[in-house]
Amino acid sequence: MLAFLTPAATVSTALIQSTTPLLAKETQEGATSVLAAALPPHIIFLLREGSLLPETTQLIAKEMSSAKPAVRRAFSGLAGSVFFQGQDLVETESGATFAKALLPSFESSLKTVSSNPLNSSGGPFEGYVAVATLLGPLSQSKKFGKLRDGLRVVNVH
Repeated sequence: MLAFLTPAATVSTALIQSTTPLLAKETQEGATSVLAAALPPHIIFLLREGSLLPETTQLIAKEMSSAKPAVRRAFSGLAGSVFFQGQDLVETESGATFAKALLPSFESSLKTVSSNPLNSSGGPFEGYVAVATLLGPLSQSKKFGKLRDGLRVVNVH
């Protein structure tokens, strides 16, 4: 039902502040994926308004490297969806800041999966999201050169 809520300042702020910490603790994978899929429009709205709290960005970046595969998949998918659904989001200052904060998590996911794709706990999903996001919305951004300072070269063979 959360997917039916229209993004707005009060709704999106309350929704993101209350659900992202719950998403990190959710144990049911079905609920995790549904909740993660409902959040991107609200995060995009808050980023465009410049009102996404830094704590939320930090939580997303941290949970993209969670020890729990289901949580890691949910937050990686959430982060990737934000960039793909938010057309030109990286061109805004808050979008660029969000992207820069998540770059180390994308890089870590890519390194983990590329070093051992068949035995990666939780599968290669996070690596695919990282590759798609880095080569898609972030590489096509006019601000990518600024963001690239935080990205070290990752060799994928």
